[in-house]
Amino acid sequence: MIIIFLVLMFITVHRIASFQIRPLKCKPGYRVSSISRAMINGISSYDVECKPFSDNPERIKDITCSDGTVPICNGTLGGCDQHPDSWIGGVKVVPYEEDSSVEMLSLIPYCCNASNVLVHGDTCRHSRLSSLGRLLTLATKPDEIMQGLSCQVTRNHNGRIYDVTLKVRSCRFEIEQECCNKYMFGYFLHNFWNKEKTA
Repeated sequence: MIIIFLVLMFITVHRIASFQIRPLKCKPGYRVSSISRAMINGISSYDVECKPFSDNPERIKDITCSDGTVPICNGTLGGCDQHPDSWIGGVKVVPYEEDSSVEMLSLIPYCCNASNVLVHGDTCRHSRLSSLGRLLTLATKPDEIMQGLSCQVTRNHNGRIYDVTLKVRSCRFEIEQECCNKYMFGYFLHNFWNKEKTA
């Protein structure tokens, strides 16, 4: 099952004083699999797509989620860096002001981790989506999750914003077997060590 969220983002020439923060979360056992550019009523926007980790999302155990690092539009990578096996399981849309004449919206990642999802941090790749480029979608491969998120603002010689680039870090993941995930293995070693000490 594919869930598509419409996320209004990017630059508008009018201030949106009444804008409310909107959390857009994937279902448990799902991950953000792609972010696409779109135009809705003349306003730049994003489509965020969620896909399950497997044919049975209930295989993903002990899921916990929290807000990730707030991205700063200077190219610095933020996102889900507080847990090595975390992934972006949704976004929160918030206003991000660059100057008094322009207001745009920013994405704060919603970070999740689970006891049987392992993220391979040494396999990550980076991709970008420019508001002026031809590329319309940043998508993960079937065995990847999105983990990092940042943006970069480009100005013209007058100091006006003319391009916003979204940057995404994607990494490979695997679902560990029920018998031997990292938490159960640690629990086994803990009990074995205590048994040896009391023997």
